[in-house]
Amino acid sequence: MMAKSRSEILALLLPCILVMSMNAFIPLITVFNFSLRNIFPGRTANYIGLDNYREVIRSEVFQSALQRTLLFSLECLVIEIPLGILIASLIPKKGKVGALCSAFFSAPLLVPLMVSGLNGRLLFRADVGPLAYMFSKVTGFNYTLNNPTMAFHTLVFIDVWHWTSLIVILMYSGIRSIPEELYQAASIDRASGITIFRAVTLPSLRYPTLIACLLRFMDSFRFFDEAWIMTGGGPGTATEFLSIYTQREALQAFRYGTAGAVSLIYLFITMIICYMLFKVFQRG
Repeated sequence: MMAKSRSEILALLLPCILVMSMNAFIPLITVFNFSLRNIFPGRTANYIGLDNYREVIRSEVFQSALQRTLLFSLECLVIEIPLGILIASLIPKKGKVGALCSAFFSAPLLVPLMVSGLNGRLLFRADVGPLAYMFSKVTGFNYTLNNPTMAFHTLVFIDVWHWTSLIVILMYSGIRSIPEELYQAASIDRASGITIFRAVTLPSLRYPTLIACLLRFMDSFRFFDEAWIMTGGGPGTATEFLSIYTQREALQAFRYGTAGAVSLIYLFITMIICYMLFKVFQRG
């Protein structure tokens, strides 16, 4: 078969480009247009330039929500990445056990976010929730989602339960791709198991770890469904992340201009942090 020309390749890609434009670029331009205007239902939209951005950045509510979201994402990454690497390293690389483990760890990824939030709300109810009861018995503290610290870390627990499986699958795939000769050479040099893990396994998982960090940061930074169902941003503002703050500005306060500015600042922060993560891993 003859190689396709560049024009033929572009013709094949054109439908995909059009679909991407409809689903990404047009909404982005619309939100940017909203962010430059004072929009409220029943009133004429007035062009106000960057005033919405200035208002958002100076807002203490926005700053608190941003700090809360960054802390949540950091806690999730610090727990999920090492835990995922540890579990993946314990799974056999060959045989039926490895296949069964892969299927087992794929199961949580099939649970919809809404279902995960509803299950968490039932399991952690202070009156009938079995996990809340177990926590109270083991620690001696009266567990309740009305406690700001408990509510925040309960959401961290829900995220860890739901998404550590993704890290395990990514790391397990990376471990299986490591050449067996590297382990044999380390064994010949009489390296200990910890040394082999530190000198052979971890360096080989550099790029799977980068992908895992990027995916999990972007997902945890826009964490919404479980938080909205389980706590609604409460108690008070203890679990009001940027996603919930944006939703309230748009759908409860009907401040579409401010919500648009928050959304774009949200996007910009995500891109900056993802770029920083990429550069860190690129430098080794």
